[in-house]
Amino acid sequence: MDLKPNQLEAISNAVPESTREKLLNPPAKIIGDSIAGILGKVFRPLQEWKIVNEHHLEEFKDNIYDNLSQIPENNRDASKLGLVLKAFEEAKYQLDEKELRNYFSNLISSSVDNRKNSAITPRFATVLSQLGKDEAILLKNLNNQDRHAILGYLSIATPDSKEVSKISPVTLVWNRLTYEFEFEKSLDILSSLGVININYDRKLPGDLHELQISELKECLTFMYGKQYKLEENQKLLFYRGVVTCSEFGNQLLDVII
Repeated sequence: MDLKPNQLEAISNAVPESTREKLLNPPAKIIGDSIAGILGKVFRPLQEWKIVNEHHLEEFKDNIYDNLSQIPENNRDASKLGLVLKAFEEAKYQLDEKELRNYFSNLISSSVDNRKNSAITPRFATVLSQLGKDEAILLKNLNNQDRHAILGYLSIATPDSKEVSKISPVTLVWNRLTYEFEFEKSLDILSSLGVININYDRKLPGDLHELQISELKECLTFMYGKQYKLEENQKLLFYRGVVTCSEFGNQLLDVII
């Protein structure tokens, strides 16, 4: 982003005085002028047209300031302000969801932190812009349990015709025995974006995971399988698998959470 001093001053003047004071104080001084300029450039038109919720915008800004204040002086790096602008642009229509506000504010502050910004690319902001509330929550849950989870579903197979019909949703296991039935669409979205990998040929080692699988199968059979009266040539199949973060997904979570 190349802004001339007079352009930067004009944009910065559009930002409320209280905001400029926060940005120009020592905790974020190294990037204060540029952040003020970006905030004015990106969000002032949205504020004028009342497209953005003012409370959400203020919370978003406060998150950024808090994050910036925690970056040691010698780790502040203004060399990637283009990534900051990209993140602001992608965030402007995503501020209604709290988790996404947090993710974008963390991405912005990480972009000016030399301990984190070497791995950041424009793709990070692009991916976040394509997430909704459910995908944001799924990522948070994955991060809270070592970035992997067991999943499974039931199908009915008819060997004679080689037909297999899925009869249950893909179900995730959280915190050992909490089941999530509503995230199948989110799994597809995150997989298509390259954030997670889903592997039905993989097992996780350990007795706990075997217990989780056994109890998930029992749960799905009770909820979905028992309502079907199998014909003589049919059988119930349980597919087990693991969802994990991809290499890119791990890099993303390292920055946004």
